[in-house]
Amino acid sequence: MYIAGFDGGGTKTHCIIGDENGNILATGNGGPANYQTAGVKRAKKSIEEALEEALLEIGISKNDIDLYMFGLAGADQEQDFEIIHKFIKEIVGDKKYKIYHDSWIGLRSGSEDYSGIVAICGTGSGFSGRRKDGKEIILRNLDYQLGNSGGGNELAEKAIHFAFRSEEGTFDKTELENVIPKLFSVKDMEEVAEIIRNEDISEKVLKKIPIEVFKLANRGDRISQELLISMGETLGRYSASIIKKLEQENEEINIILIGSIYKGESPLLIDSMKQSVRRFVPKAKLIRPDKDPVYGAYFLGVDIINKKIKL
Repeated sequence: MYIAGFDGGGTKTHCIIGDENGNILATGNGGPANYQTAGVKRAKKSIEEALEEALLEIGISKNDIDLYMFGLAGADQEQDFEIIHKFIKEIVGDKKYKIYHDSWIGLRSGSEDYSGIVAICGTGSGFSGRRKDGKEIILRNLDYQLGNSGGGNELAEKAIHFAFRSEEGTFDKTELENVIPKLFSVKDMEEVAEIIRNEDISEKVLKKIPIEVFKLANRGDRISQELLISMGETLGRYSASIIKKLEQENEEINIILIGSIYKGESPLLIDSMKQSVRRFVPKAKLIRPDKDPVYGAYFLGVDIINKKIKL
């Protein structure tokens, strides 16, 4: 029996194929699979790319897969699921499948009993939680205007904002003023302004900026440090809100940290997040799982096969 698990995010898609006994047999990769940002056509293609690469590795066809498990960024509201179901069915045909918001597979990747809190901070952010009795809470996890906050793109935008303010003298100086033009391959912030006014910032540049923020924070750049501390504070508040809704603020509870931003070289963001959440949940523990979220999708498939949870 073959189970295919997918983690489709705003930047890339991972696929693993394994059996019902926990043996991983193949892996594959593709591009972005959040249809909200990449579009339906690109999201579908990314999933197909990751699947085909994994299938090729073990020499089987997609019809040999018994259960498909998808954890996808952008699977937020009912209307999102309607759109996603349509193009997933085009991929898997009449095979059994399950679609989750990507936060749930992140939770399962770091929790054997599928309980706790998950706080995603990658390209964007997402927050959800599950008790052992099955009660689940998930935030809207949409955009900033609709109450969401956090993620690499937001950090990049704030870094650019304060680089311009540093250059124009409307706020304190930051080394971001000198670093950001180099990422755009130009000489100064004036040329950065021209690029931003005339075209979208490339994903390649957006991904590099948070890395530089962490580096500068480690070197003592105060604005970079404050950006990380502020985002950590926010992530802690969002996580605490889930715990309160689950009525577990007086319990020992794990917060599973998923996403590239938690891998930054400065500890300030995670330290700030820990302080923030523990003001409301004193026994909260932050955990970075040793397995990627795609394993959570696969493990949930194994749980279904073994009837630990329902399809």
